[in-house]
Formats: sequence, structure tokens, C-alpha cells
Amino acid sequence: RHQFVDTALVNQAYEDTSLPIGLGQTISKPSVVGAMMQLLCERPGGPVARDEARPLGVCLEIGTGCGYQAALLALLARRVVSIERVRELHVKARAHLDAARVTNPSRERVSTEKQARVMLVSLARPKDLWGSFRHEIS
Repeated sequence: RHQFVDTALVNQAYEDTSLPIGLGQTISKPSVVGAMMQLLCERPGGPVARDEARPLGVCLEIGTGCGYQAALLALLARRVVSIERVRELHVKARAHLDAARVTNPSRERVSTEKQARVMLVSLARPKDLWGSFRHEIS
């Protein structure tokens, strides 16, 4: 989490509290993120098998923020599509995810085996949205 917050907040990165990421938005506190991830991995018949490397298929995240949740989803899903409407946050998330090597800006270079591709879409440029999804489904 420390890689996704401003340097002035690094010492608080692992406290169970939300932190500002700019533009009036926050990164969720770790307990909330953990609960969301756990719920995603549960199946109707019980929790997902522990030995299943990628329990999630394709995940759609609305509101990328700083990219922290998308990076975690990339560890559990084959592909993550994350949409951010605030251009400045999109740029910040892109930088964070690129540094963590989980984005796939060229849509051709695949990240490490342990991480899924993350397609980051900005609603600040709506025509990008259709082109990105059209490429993904073709």
C-alpha cells in the first residue's frame, strides 16, 4: 500500500485508516480492502480452494483511484479492467501500476506470470472507452 500513497503518508500506509490520494478521494482502509477481496473469492458452495492460483476471471473495477485495489485484483484475476473518471487520478494510477508492473498499456506485452493484465480506462476521454473494450472483446 505504501507504493500507492503520497510520500508524506508512507508512514501511515499500513494503519487501518483511509488516506487521501488527492482531488477529494481516498484509498480505502486495509480492513475494507481485505473484506472486499475475501468476498470476491467466495463461491456459493463455500470459499474458493486455496490452491487455485487465479480464482477470479475478468474483474471490472469502477473507480481506480490510486490503483491499489486494481493491483491486488491483478494477483487474483486473469484480467482486470479498471475505469477512472478523474483524469488526474487516472494518470496517477497509471504511474503506480506501471511501477508495480501490472498494467499493459500496449495491450500486447504481458506482465509477470503472477500478475494479470490491468487495462486502465479513463472516462475523461470517453471515446477511448469503446476502442479499449472493442479491442478486448475481439
